[in-house]
Amino acid sequence: MMTTRGIISLVLGVIVGLLGLLPLFNQIKILSFDISSSIPAFILYILVVAGGIFLLIDSVHEITLRWISVVLGIIVVMLGMVGLLSYMGIIAFKLGFIPELLWNIIYIVTGVFLIFGSGD
Repeated sequence: MMTTRGIISLVLGVIVGLLGLLPLFNQIKILSFDISSSIPAFILYILVVAGGIFLLIDSVHEITLRWISVVLGIIVVMLGMVGLLSYMGIIAFKLGFIPELLWNIIYIVTGVFLIFGSGD
């Protein structure tokens, strides 16, 4: 029986993973559509921050991948918060130097770790 935390991590992991996987497939011409372009950036940043927070929560319950989850969770929360605060106009710093491919890989890895962490 999955806990509520596990269900939220699973759903969030699938969503965040697909947000990275679908644009990646679109870039390499496997798919002809991209769902992330139709989702507002504000929602994407909120999903990234939520994914990072749940990754940190899941890392408490993990044994083998604990420190990798902690480091990845901190990085994802920081990147998501900078993007969110920049989008809202609170800070002037933008993350435009990070290529889209790297963002997609971060989304995919975060989604995979969230899915792994949901199995407790």
